[in-house]
Amino acid sequence: MNFPDRGLKSRSLLCVLHSTTMPAALVECGFIDNDMDAVLLMNHQQEIAAAIARGVTDYWQMNS
Repeated sequence: MNFPDRGLKSRSLLCVLHSTTMPAALVECGFIDNDMDAVLLMNHQQEIAAAIARGVTDYWQMNS
């Protein structure tokens, strides 16, 4: 996929991150601001889901 990496944005005051006692993350998979991006996201749903799952399992393996 040819999506630019926009980096990590630290926003500690978001409720889902600030008001929980467990590890939490917000995942934004992309912007659908044109037809090409929408098609790329639709065609790569499994890869995106696998990458998110891999991130969760990697986190738990490193912190257990």
